[in-house]
Amino acid sequence: MKIINKLKIFSLFILMSCFSQADVIIDVTAKLIDPACTIRSKDNSKPLQINFGSLNPELINTPNSTRDFSIYISGCDSTNLAIIVTPKTNGAMSYNGRNILSTNTSGLGIDLKQVNGTSVRDLEISKLQRIYPVKNSSTESRLDLKAQLVNVGAIGDLALGQFSTSATFTVTYN
Repeated sequence: MKIINKLKIFSLFILMSCFSQADVIIDVTAKLIDPACTIRSKDNSKPLQINFGSLNPELINTPNSTRDFSIYISGCDSTNLAIIVTPKTNGAMSYNGRNILSTNTSGLGIDLKQVNGTSVRDLEISKLQRIYPVKNSSTESRLDLKAQLVNVGAIGDLALGQFSTSATFTVTYN
């Protein structure tokens, strides 16, 4: 009789486990975003070099002290982009009421501008600004820029010799 009772209990246990269940709700959330932009120079040089060569100080603030360069942007939607230029060395200086890149030569700075066809817009240092790159292809755009040497004092006060500065160009998008 004890064996039969044990078999009944065992059978009941097996039957109950067949009909038992448990569940858990799992909520899955995610945010789909555009991939990060890839930016490069025309020749993929790192860092991008802008060389003013040897220059007579009298030519500063003239078209002779201007260098054009481009940044190529791919891998993202280029219709709603902004840029921030952050000095890595030498900081910024005030020129015509806005901040420009300062060099390691006192009074000498680099004024950056975006060129879009015949339109030229000032770029201010350490300020997020909308940019308008030109579409090169379905996957790549080009941001045309201009760097001009400018001085904030008398030309005769500039120290002769080599000068330098560096900055980080960060492209953001919405």
